[in-house]
Amino acid sequence: MTPIDEIVDALTEADSRLADGGDPSGVRPLVRQALAGARRIRQQRDGSEDGGEREGIEGPLGRVLRDRCLEIGSNAGCRVEVGLGGHPPLGDRAQEVIVEAAEMLVGAFAEHGADTIAVTLSGTDNVMLHVGDDGTAFDAAEVGPADLNLRELRSLVEAVDGQVVWESSWREGTTLEVSVPAA
Repeated sequence: MTPIDEIVDALTEADSRLADGGDPSGVRPLVRQALAGARRIRQQRDGSEDGGEREGIEGPLGRVLRDRCLEIGSNAGCRVEVGLGGHPPLGDRAQEVIVEAAEMLVGAFAEHGADTIAVTLSGTDNVMLHVGDDGTAFDAAEVGPADLNLRELRSLVEAVDGQVVWESSWREGTTLEVSVPAA
């Protein structure tokens, strides 16, 4: 059972108990509001509100991606912030490519001295992986695509019909975006 499931179940129980004993303190409307919010989060996690297929924020790909990126950052002594949004489903190989790309990029950013690395996963038609630093890791004039294994990354991503885009500006940050089409 996930934390969201526990919250929904606990709030459902609290709401039921308050209904049986009355609500003199005005707590019941707050509980109902929290319950509605928690149910929305659960619905996002389990699939989109419009009924279309989407992997929720805590789906298998999101969990693996988050865990691997945090582990790599921890081992390298840098901070990794992971943001997960809903995204369309991917085939097994495309999911592997997203995780491999994230591992490669977080490792490269950490190796080049990033203090903070931001990783986000989202998308509607495509799954988008963004990995960027805080401006401390790269000087675009001195570090090129070869230093990030960009050729290997591009080959990996293009094998699943995806694309890689690189942007870098010294002291403002470097961002790589990996886009992979939905299954």
